Amino acid sequence: MVHKSFLKVKEGHFVAVKRISGAGLELCVVELKNQASSVKIWRREKETKNQIAFSFLRDGDDYSPKVKEKELQLERIADVSGHEPYWFEKVDLKINEHYGLRSVVNGHYLSQLEDGTKETTVFCLSEDSQACAELTDELTEEA
Repeated sequence: MVHKSFLKVKEGHFVAVKRISGAGLELCVVELKNQASSVKIWRREKETKNQIAFSFLRDGDDYSPKVKEKELQLERIADVSGHEPYWFEKVDLKINEHYGLRSVVNGHYLSQLEDGTKETTVFCLSEDSQACAELTDELTEEA
């Protein structure tokens, strides 16, 4: 069996890497699992905090969300283990199995941005913990 993981948002939608006109590759919310990008999840414990990093597969390459100053970027990288800008601290939102993510670099939260000029909801960073995206990961099996 080949194992694939997907990242889900609270509304039952999934996370994908998509090319957005004029913006390049973005981390986005999609409605269906077959539109989602499979994800590798790295986990570590540092200073008693659970931390994770992600790598999304798109067109045969791995893209990871990276925090650069106050911006969220996607970069092609095979191994994020020694690179702090790719790591997020898991935040217990006390909502079932859902968790939030806070950057280990600047403390900003991974949030969803609904922009009327774009066709889709994209992820960004926010200083406001109330804007934190509610996430969970789902492991599926394929033959």
